[in-house]
Amino acid sequence: MIHSKHKAAQMTTRIPRTTFGVVPAATALSTDGLTFLRNMISQAYPQPPFAETTDIWIVSAEHGRVTFEAVPQQRFLNPLGTMHGGWISTLLDSAMGCAVHSVLKPGQGFATVDMTVSFVRPVLATSGKLRCEGNSFTPALASRRRRKSNG
Repeated sequence: MIHSKHKAAQMTTRIPRTTFGVVPAATALSTDGLTFLRNMISQAYPQPPFAETTDIWIVSAEHGRVTFEAVPQQRFLNPLGTMHGGWISTLLDSAMGCAVHSVLKPGQGFATVDMTVSFVRPVLATSGKLRCEGNSFTPALASRRRRKSNG
């Protein structure tokens, strides 16, 4: 589920990270997935470049579970004034993919090969910060849970 925070004082308008880039493949493959993700969270590794553009970032990681936050903004609106489904799907894909990444051993990788999303209500630019939790049940199967925040 996606959670949304409506209190303006609690919202950030930009990603709370300052370094963006790609970790060298040799470095990325030399560690297990959970350590890799925790290194991104602690800023020992840079955030991926797409995070700067989309305002989507990882905030916590455990074995098989990760949480992302994202800030809906006008620049991500579709022509009808709601958040573009591709932006929402990117948030979901990030959470699911990193949940799988969190259970990988050194030398293993992953890629999304299929994803089906059903939208049940719109996300607006005024919805507030979103939280998205991804869970991995096996290295080959992940799910996402969207929820609205009440904080």
